[in-house]
Amino acid sequence: MHNKNNTNLWKNIKYVYGLILKKDIILFIFSILDVLINSCLYYSFSYLLKIIIEDLELNAEFEVILVHLLILTVLMLILSIFKDFIKNTCMWRWDKFYFNFLVYKNDKVMNIDYQKFEDPNFQNCLKKADMALGFYNGFGGLYFDMKKFLESIISTLIASFIITNMSFYLLLFLVFFVIVKYIKVNKTFEIDKKEYIDSIAPYKKKQNYISLISKNIDIGKDIRLYGMKNFIMNENENLNLYIEKKYSESQNRWFKKESFLKVIAILEEIILYSFLVFEVYKNKINIGEFTFLLTSVRTLSLSLTNSFAFFAKIKQHSRVTDDLRLIMGYNQKDKEQKLDILYNDYEIEFKNVYFKYPNQKDYALKNISFIIKPKEKIALVGMNGAGKTTIIKLLMGLYSPEKGQILLNGTDILKLNKKEYFKLFAPVFQDVNYFAFDIATNVSMTDEEHTNYNLVDDCIFKAGLKDKVNSLELGYKTFLSKQLNDEGIELSGGEKQKLLLARALYKESNIIILDEPTSALDALAEDELYNRFNTMILNKSAIFISHRLSSTKFCDKIILLKNGVIIEEGTHYELIKNSGEYKKMYDVQSQYYKDEVYNEN
Repeated sequence: MHNKNNTNLWKNIKYVYGLILKKDIILFIFSILDVLINSCLYYSFSYLLKIIIEDLELNAEFEVILVHLLILTVLMLILSIFKDFIKNTCMWRWDKFYFNFLVYKNDKVMNIDYQKFEDPNFQNCLKKADMALGFYNGFGGLYFDMKKFLESIISTLIASFIITNMSFYLLLFLVFFVIVKYIKVNKTFEIDKKEYIDSIAPYKKKQNYISLISKNIDIGKDIRLYGMKNFIMNENENLNLYIEKKYSESQNRWFKKESFLKVIAILEEIILYSFLVFEVYKNKINIGEFTFLLTSVRTLSLSLTNSFAFFAKIKQHSRVTDDLRLIMGYNQKDKEQKLDILYNDYEIEFKNVYFKYPNQKDYALKNISFIIKPKEKIALVGMNGAGKTTIIKLLMGLYSPEKGQILLNGTDILKLNKKEYFKLFAPVFQDVNYFAFDIATNVSMTDEEHTNYNLVDDCIFKAGLKDKVNSLELGYKTFLSKQLNDEGIELSGGEKQKLLLARALYKESNIIILDEPTSALDALAEDELYNRFNTMILNKSAIFISHRLSSTKFCDKIILLKNGVIIEEGTHYELIKNSGEYKKMYDVQSQYYKDEVYNEN
């Protein structure tokens, strides 16, 4: 994820303008016209002004001067109207293109492999990529400043041609000073990228997180009851102090750069005026030529300065765009042809699977091997941290093994079409997440047009949420939370679990996964929920994950994990008979079930 100071400028420019050419050719054409008209407009005015001054010097007739003035006025008016039309067209088409690109970027991010998405280094890169999406910065900056750079180059070529006819040495003098200014500007950009933009990216990520949790409804209870406000505010203040310090350092760098450029500009002006005044004094040029040359020399100086300044800015935008293109470039390997899934029954085999998390020395899973047969019910059990959830993420294709294979009907799942493979699974995770949309959308996970409301109603009933939905004025069209709708409601913990069960049922996948979704429930309530859910999925494969054993008795197979290794495997009765780790866990936990029964009596 490390971003070097050197950047592939041409590839980034080609990337931005290639997208524009592909998505909006009219914007591309009008951008070229905008560059050409801006480059030539100033010289048109200067040249006509030269003609008028020469008319006055030669005592030309008033009618001739009036015609020239009229031509100048009409030309400027036409060019200005055309220039404004081109500029406005470019702006509104860029707006449309830019916001479509943001949608495209979000689509790419949501398609990135989850294993990569979870990586902290990737998250930092993602934050830096977001900083490249300012309207005039990074991606957008390459578009706007590349146009200005081309305008400056064209203006430089025109002015160079005019001035070279008069004095080649004056041209060399201007080029020298511009190169000096470019070196200063480029160095400032280079240092600022490293010391400011890259430096504050992880702190900005933390700042955003603190902003999110301060507004989060669920976390809000803990913040208030545990008195976390001062801690959060102190953390936020420390982050702000660091970012402000880096911002101040950045501003100081730019102030020094601007001061240096002003000194150079003053020296340029002194030498320029001295040279031209001397030429007039020696009668080598007249006043009209003096005016035109003065305009051309100043335009050349400004254009050369702008050329190098915009080139430096483009390089800076390119460095930032490198971060964006890292994000946009992920998943390119997934474009290769993958095998479709053409089966009705599914057997999944873990074959000597090893897995290690990023930046970790030890394997989270070691030499894991087991088979899930069609319609088989399996329980993955073990204490927290044993590796149960990691196995599930590998099973569903969210992670890829470091070593070993995961096979679907004998085919490595890495060779399968991932989107098709995802359709096989309907998970209910431990973390209860729903969206600030209506209940029906949260169940179907699609838009209204493609939602089967009869199926939504059936799944809500099976999940035990029907009475709650019927009690609501808008039924399953009721919004959840007030983030997007003031009439939204909050569900209780148990109701959230039922909503997620309804979502899993609606997907009608072949393999159902319950990853400790009942960890907040007491043991008896968990046992009841598992038994009810088991009756709903008789013709499907199912994996139940828990560090408690309420789900194991009705399962076809139990896999007990400890420290990333399978230590026992078999049915409930087989493992009880073996008197191993499983029996010890069950004996301890069964006491809780008994205690709860006795307490109720």
